[in-house]
Amino acid sequence: MFLLHGFTCQAEVVEPQCLSSYDFLHKLMYQVIKVEEDVKNFKAFVDQLKQDRLVEEIEQRNKLSAAIEAFTNKSQDQLKNLDGTSLALLAKIEDSADALETKVTGLTKCKYDVHIPGLNI
Repeated sequence: MFLLHGFTCQAEVVEPQCLSSYDFLHKLMYQVIKVEEDVKNFKAFVDQLKQDRLVEEIEQRNKLSAAIEAFTNKSQDQLKNLDGTSLALLAKIEDSADALETKVTGLTKCKYDVHIPGLNI
């Protein structure tokens, strides 16, 4: 027992042990087996992480595919509506052009409907 400035410390004196070669090899093999088990457990842990990541990646790809499909369907519907609107607008333009052509033809006709050869009005 040691006394240091009011503190008491107890220390045991440990003497080195001399091990036989059998004891040394036994302890060494025990440590090797322990390391092998740790490596095996670590490999299992890494494999589980890989599996979890793979499952998560598949779920994310499925969500992305669903979002892309929904966007594609919505875009196609909008294009169909736009095509319908464009066709209706084109029909109105054609009707207006026909009406304008009729008015212009009516204005360019001669009151007396005289046919002059070589003049096509």
